[in-house]
Order: sequence, then C-alpha cells, then structure tokens
Amino acid sequence: MEINKSPLSIILAVLVLLLSAAPAHASAAAPARAKGLIFRPESATFEALSIEYTGDVALVPFRTTFESLGFHVSWDEQRQTLDAWKEIRHIRAGIGSASAVVDGETLEMEAPCLFIESVAYAPLSFILKAAAPVVSGDIGGDFKLWDASVFAKNHGWALLSGGLVAHAGGGFLGRTYLNVGEALEHSYSTGHRVFEMDFNLTSDGKLAAVHDWNGYGGRLSAEKWRSVKVAGLYEPLLIDDVFSFMLAHEDAFLVTDTKSFDYSEEETIAQFAELVNVARLADPVLLKRVVPQIYDRRCYEIVKAAYPFDSIIYTLYASPDSDREVLDFVAAHEDIKAVTMSRERDLSGALLRKLNALEKRVYYFTENDRADVERFRKMGVHGFYTDFLTP
Repeated sequence: MEINKSPLSIILAVLVLLLSAAPAHASAAAPARAKGLIFRPESATFEALSIEYTGDVALVPFRTTFESLGFHVSWDEQRQTLDAWKEIRHIRAGIGSASAVVDGETLEMEAPCLFIESVAYAPLSFILKAAAPVVSGDIGGDFKLWDASVFAKNHGWALLSGGLVAHAGGGFLGRTYLNVGEALEHSYSTGHRVFEMDFNLTSDGKLAAVHDWNGYGGRLSAEKWRSVKVAGLYEPLLIDDVFSFMLAHEDAFLVTDTKSFDYSEEETIAQFAELVNVARLADPVLLKRVVPQIYDRRCYEIVKAAYPFDSIIYTLYASPDSDREVLDFVAAHEDIKAVTMSRERDLSGALLRKLNALEKRVYYFTENDRADVERFRKMGVHGFYTDFLTP
C-alpha cells in the first residue's frame, strides 16, 4: 500500500468534494448543499451543524463549531473580533474581515466572517485549516466533523457508519474473511468507517491480518506471509499495512480481533506490544483510532498495560464469563462502552436489556440481512458486524 496523501490534503480534498459535488438525486444544474453533523463531547452525540451559504462559500457558526472542537471562544464587542484558544493554539477573526490570525500568522479566508441573525459565522474551509478537525464524508455529500483528541475517549466511533462494523475488513466480490486491502478500500468507498480485522502472530512475532493459519501449512513467518496470495488473488497484509490504510483515511477506526483466547499470556502480551510499537513508529495518533476487543478479564489487563486505549469492546464469543459476570465487569469499566455477541448468546433478550440499562452499546455479529438488522435495532441492539451491508 502506498501513502500519497497528507492529513491536510485529505481534509481539503474531502471539503472540495462535499461542497462541490451534487448529490445523486439532484439535477445536474442544482448546486450542492451539503448537510453537516458535528460531534459534541459533552453529550457524546452528533448534532446538526447549521450551514449558510454566501455564493458557493459554506459558512458555519464560529462559536458552536470551535467549542465542539475543544476550543474556548470569546467575543470582543469593541473590536468586533472572535478569539478561539486550545492549548497553545490561538485563532482570531474579525467580523467583516476575510483575514484571520492563526498563531501569529495571517490566514486569508475565502469569505469574511459575518453575522447571520445575530450569530457570527465563518467559512467552513477556514475552520478546517485553522482547527484541523477530522471530516468524515458519507454517501450523498453529507459529512461529520469532530476533534480527534476527544472523539475516541467519548466512544464517538460507535456513531459512525450507522453502527455497522466491516467484518474482516468487509466482504469483497462475494468473499468473506479476506482481511485484505481491496476489501478495506471497497468498504470505505461504500461508507464504512469502522473496520474489524483479524490478526494472528507470525512465527517471528509480527501481526498478520489473517483469520487463522488453516490452508497455509501452519504459522508462517512475516516474509513467507508476504509471498502468498489470499484466496489466490490478493496481497496479504501485516498490521503495518493496516495502519498505512488508516493514515491515508484518517476517519477510519480499527477494531482488533487478535484471537487472544488461542494464545498464552506471553503471546497475548507480544501481540499488543507489536501493535503498539508499529503504531508508534508510523504515527502515535493511530492508537487513538484503535478499539481493541477483549475476550476475558485477563485480556483487559494485558491490553491496558500495553497502552491506555480510550475505548474497548468486550466480545463474548470466547468469553468464559456468565451474564452476571459480564454485567459486573463492564459496569466497573467506563472504557468498555460496547459488548459484542451473537444473537444466540442472549435468546431471551435479558442480557441486552441489562446492558442497555448500563448505557453500554450492544453489537451483534455477523449480520447480513437488512430486515434482521432493523428488527434487532428495535429490540435495542446498537450495531452490527457485517460482511455486505452498507451504511
């Protein structure tokens, strides 16, 4: 996989696409009018972002947008200026001016800030440059906006892709369990932003994206794994390659399925040490977009010792815990916000109801029937691992 886009270029490219491409249902002559959602950390929800237009320039509320991105905002009535601070960053913009000052440097905007019904608005493109938030584009031209530093801590990933998780990177050309780049790119193109991937240790201690070693003659070295073709067609991936995909798609989140129940404690420690080390070498911010799955209470301790991940999933398909033990454990850990299980684990629905009462999000796997998904949603299931359903 090649990385040929910087985070800033990705943000700007997404903005141009969202604000210039007409939705599929619009006539060719109709101008695009994208709808936006912004993540509010205090409520851990997405809320509609008011967008006004002056010509083709999209304007958004200065205070609401910057505050949702973690900035403190103030208004100077005498100077008619707005200030936004976050850590060492300082941004100042004046009403009626198309120039702003960001950390002492002048930044030209495509339109001036102005009042609309007593609310100060600024160009959306200016905020994307000045505040460096993350933009996630959805099918139809709509987008979501959030601050990466608080998003994972507030489990915002669970609000992406309509609650769907692309299982093993997502199905591709009718095949499942591929865990390959073609599946990741295809799933991303259909609107997926949360990707579950299978990982197993190679014989030399690397993390291969593979469900198991059956059909490969046993556990391979990383070098030999590189030389095979998955399903006879596709290049195999290591964790390095998955992180390369995430660097090129900075709104993508990784849910790990490390099969730790098949490993000794030492090997499980080695799995997460390798994951953390590779991420730190590539870009430490990647770890804010990794959501580990744990399989028992021992695994939780190993994962947290490797890195203080903000958000964790307790998946029950290999858990020895009773329903009562699951409830007690997740209730005691705020960083475990999601529980994943098959529908067969909870035929009566009692565990689902109790987890919902604890404000934990329940995911079912693996669902590929839209009618079943809608039926389970009405019962209180938040999300679904899927091969072929799209957001």
